[in-house]
Amino acid sequence: MVSYLAPLAGLADGAAFVFASGFFVPDSNNNGPAFGVFAALADGSVLELPVAQSASESINTMALAAGAGTDLVSVPTDFALLQNYPNPFNPETTINYQLPEAADVVISIYNVRGQLIRTLVNSKMNAGYHSVVWNGSNNYGNEVAGGMYIFNIRATSENNESFNVSRKMLFMK
Repeated sequence: MVSYLAPLAGLADGAAFVFASGFFVPDSNNNGPAFGVFAALADGSVLELPVAQSASESINTMALAAGAGTDLVSVPTDFALLQNYPNPFNPETTINYQLPEAADVVISIYNVRGQLIRTLVNSKMNAGYHSVVWNGSNNYGNEVAGGMYIFNIRATSENNESFNVSRKMLFMK
């Protein structure tokens, strides 16, 4: 089940109607659900709210910016590194992660011997939901061999809260 929290007290005119449209079925590329969640505001505008890519993922907090009426701010409550999709993959895969606050983030790919293959992200990132695509190449642009790889996120927030998680993925040739 996917759950949403949408505090609406700060909306202009103080009212919104939240509704869902569609069905959990693969899209034309078989990449995920064709499903939408929307908020109809008192001024007549409609906002599409972000939806998790699968029923097992959830978006924990959603808030509409106070007084703006049209800006949507979505902030997770926890650090997380989600399983890559698709897995197994060829030629590329997407890695999703979430940050509850701004943090210095490093996302790296390692082979099963622990050798660094590729650094995908090495920068300060804002709080929110993020994704990065790995195309199966190393830091020199060469395609790697098929097999098991480990992806890792290390994030350190401004208040020195740290998050370090690794997951496995399979590159098929």
